[in-house]
Amino acid sequence: MGKAMDCDDVNTECKCDQPSVSASPTLTPTSPLDLTMHSKRFPFTQRSTSPVDLSIKRSVVYERQTPIENEDNFPMIITQPKSEWHYRSAKDLAKQHLPFLAGNGPQRTPIRVSVPPASHRQLYLALTIVTTKNQLHPSKVIVPARTTANIQLLTHDNNLDCLSFDENSTDYFDKNTRCIYSKISADEHRNRSKDIRVHMFNLYQNQILTKELIEVEQLHLCKLCFWFCIQENGRYIPISQPSYSITIEEKKMSSRPSRSAQTTRPLRIPSPYAQFDISYQGDSSMDVDSNEDVSQ
Repeated sequence: MGKAMDCDDVNTECKCDQPSVSASPTLTPTSPLDLTMHSKRFPFTQRSTSPVDLSIKRSVVYERQTPIENEDNFPMIITQPKSEWHYRSAKDLAKQHLPFLAGNGPQRTPIRVSVPPASHRQLYLALTIVTTKNQLHPSKVIVPARTTANIQLLTHDNNLDCLSFDENSTDYFDKNTRCIYSKISADEHRNRSKDIRVHMFNLYQNQILTKELIEVEQLHLCKLCFWFCIQENGRYIPISQPSYSITIEEKKMSSRPSRSAQTTRPLRIPSPYAQFDISYQGDSSMDVDSNEDVSQ
């Protein structure tokens, strides 16, 4: 399963498999993307002390440290995600009832992002989920394909230690920043595109992630954020501008009504006095079908 990593671990990476984006017109090479939870837009009054929680350990998720070689060389969205997403939780991931985040199109259409031709350096596609204000999303998490969760370890402190990752995967997940780093293969460079297959789920409400915060910050809405990066000394260094997908709106899944609750056409029961009705002409032993014909 995909591996989880610590940002300072020289021997680890982070994985993803499904991007869809549109370029941000406001960012410049000197304006790093603030995806931190330290923004004043998130009025947290206290922080959880769980090993992995909503208080992001790094001050900046997107931190450009090298000059951009080509200003136009950012991930371009080819296939956007669908604009609606049905609510899912970590319990759905544990029960393996969590499909991939879908691309806009027929069933099982993947989100797709453009990638540049191969160069002398290994290139990675970084992916995370943000709010409509381009801040790191405090209530939603995306994880690489084939990630599972131990249902016995699920808690409302949203500790992500319950997650298990595909060890054979080339996508890696950073638990601290909740970013996925996906290695771009030679075939993807040749095809100039990469399909993104990730799972998305909601964290549980708690003393930090309150219902009020969700409503005020409109956390039922989210976007995907993508950028290219390279790996140096065990760190992922952004080398492109970030790009954003369309807004995705969370919808509650409506449970399928039971058979007894489904709408059915009511049966018309013949009146026991029909044979005495002077307006009735015919056999008094009226059945349901003939009575329905009369009503029509």
